Amino acid sequence: MEPAQLAQFEAYCAQLYTSADPSERNNAELALVQLSTAPEYIPQCQYVLDNSKQAYAQLVAANALKKLLVSSWNHLSVQQQMEF
Repeated sequence: MEPAQLAQFEAYCAQLYTSADPSERNNAELALVQLSTAPEYIPQCQYVLDNSKQAYAQLVAANALKKLLVSSWNHLSVQQQMEF
C-alpha cells in the first residue's frame, strides 16, 4: 500500500464514521468493504495498523483483519498462522 492509498483509506474511514450525508457514508462503506473479502488483503490491513495514526482507519483495518483471519484460518500455512 502506497502512502496515497493509505490517505485515501483514512479519508474513507473518516467519511464512514463522521459524515452526515448517508450517500457519502454508503460510498465509503462500499469502498472499504472489499478489504475484508479475501486473504490477499491481510498485508494491507497490517500496513494500515502499522502506519496509520487515524483511529477510524485502525478500527476498520483491525475489524477487517479479524474477519479475514477467522474466515480463512484453515487456509493459511502454518508459517502464516504462527505470524499471527
